[in-house]
Amino acid sequence: MTATAAGPVAEDLERLTCKCCGGTAAVYGAVEFNRTCEDREVPVFPPSGVDIPYHRCSACGFIFTIAFDHFGAAEFGQYIYNDAYPLADPDFADRRPASNAELLRRNFGAAAGRLRVLDYGGGNGLLARRLQELGFTGAATYDPFYAGSSRPQGTFDLITAFEVLEHTTTPRDTLVDMASLLSPEGMLLCSTLVQPPDIDQLRLRWWYAAPRNGHVSLYSPRALTALAASAGLTYGGGNELLHVFHRGTLPAFATQLVTA
Repeated sequence: MTATAAGPVAEDLERLTCKCCGGTAAVYGAVEFNRTCEDREVPVFPPSGVDIPYHRCSACGFIFTIAFDHFGAAEFGQYIYNDAYPLADPDFADRRPASNAELLRRNFGAAAGRLRVLDYGGGNGLLARRLQELGFTGAATYDPFYAGSSRPQGTFDLITAFEVLEHTTTPRDTLVDMASLLSPEGMLLCSTLVQPPDIDQLRLRWWYAAPRNGHVSLYSPRALTALAASAGLTYGGGNELLHVFHRGTLPAFATQLVTA
């Protein structure tokens, strides 16, 4: 994929190596570049005229596109995370951080004062600030994709990554980086929708396959398991949205985890 004055241009390769397990991924179909997760009733943007090809791994089921792999921050800022992005994801600025802060309070509030918490991919740090207000005195934020974000020192007991994994073009590198910041007995809590049971019927009609949202990586549980292994972690499971990764056993502060 290359960027032009008219917008992105997709290139297509017949077979690729899976970014999660190393298996073979064949062409799975294509999605209009301007499709968003908000298009389930009325399209947010007019058609761009550019189709974005996705591949699917025959081994682990991972669905991904390489159309944005060469993009840097400038290209992502021009074509995806621009001033119109809130139309594609109206919850990202405030409602999602508020909801996620409440989720963490419910599940880990009893240990708030003694946990070092890092919100990975936290943008401008709103979630970390809300956590501090809720008594998570060790809450910090780090977003390697966000301008001006400084890498934190030390390791963390709990690392959260809300709506991060579907946006990364390098899932292995991203999870390895998270793991490098995790304490030996720590835990990662990531949110990303996994493919529904009827994905073979839906294919790329699945509403979460939305290039304009920056959804370049779409996971199955098998893909998450393989991804975890590549980072020296265990995929501890979860539900359709929330997923746990850890080393060894689940830490004591998370034994009452409620993935609601």
